[in-house]
Amino acid sequence: MILRSKSGFQKITQVKLGREVFQFPRTGPAFIFNHVAKFCDVNIQSHVNDLDWILGREGEGKTMVILSVDRGPHWNPKWWTVQLYLQRLFKRRDLDLLCVFTHSPGLSAMNMNEHLWLPLSDKLSAVSLAAVLEEEDVPLSQQAGLREEQEEDKEVVVFDTAMERCREYWHGTAFDGHVIAVTSEYCKTQDSTWAYCRILLEQISGTTQTFSLI
Repeated sequence: MILRSKSGFQKITQVKLGREVFQFPRTGPAFIFNHVAKFCDVNIQSHVNDLDWILGREGEGKTMVILSVDRGPHWNPKWWTVQLYLQRLFKRRDLDLLCVFTHSPGLSAMNMNEHLWLPLSDKLSAVSLAAVLEEEDVPLSQQAGLREEQEEDKEVVVFDTAMERCREYWHGTAFDGHVIAVTSEYCKTQDSTWAYCRILLEQISGTTQTFSLI
């Protein structure tokens, strides 16, 4: 979710006691990216790819990025692999500030990510996505005689179709007045913009966990 000032936004307001305070915008454009983990790497590399695309589209002038993330391995700011990718993002987009924080467990009421997911989750209530091709009625796992490449080609169609169905269900869904943009990364079409970082990671060995990139 991108937080952005709206037109006519007043930065200074008064609380009930008359004291002036600095307020900030709490909502803005939101983006959802669908990936299929079986065919696309879903990790910090793919996440930063998505974030880089957002910043290239939305970033104007001086840009400060504050990431609210979960504590999973893909985004954990304590993990040096994550630090590497975020450092490269900071340099690539010439950011003025890049900050990462995680919400404490049990504080869902204050988690903006869960607030954003609520209307999307509602749209998928009672929805069943097909596990077979449109012209078939037998699941791939029960189809005898399929070669490995044939089964994989069919799986690609099934997953890509499922992502498109999600896009259709979510079309026009808004969060606080902003329509949520949904993007699907189709199977076997992964962007390799950040692949060089993975190559660098493979070359780093030993226990080195702190380093700087010039």
